[in-house]
Amino acid sequence: MQNSENNEYKIAFMPSGKRGNFLAGTKILDAARELGVDIDSVCGGRALCGRCQVEFVGGEFAKLGISSK
Repeated sequence: MQNSENNEYKIAFMPSGKRGNFLAGTKILDAARELGVDIDSVCGGRALCGRCQVEFVGGEFAKLGISSK
């Protein structure tokens, strides 16, 4: 979900439910590390090994109180 006032996005990691607001341009891997979410990234996030691939899902997430609208 984007906050257009300051180009922040809410990022939620499942299944942990850990979430936070991050500025546009923040790498997902960096956001995960900041929130303490362990994502395997053998190549250090350089997109070489494919281990830290993520899926963007938009919509309503009532359990987390998040809407991507």
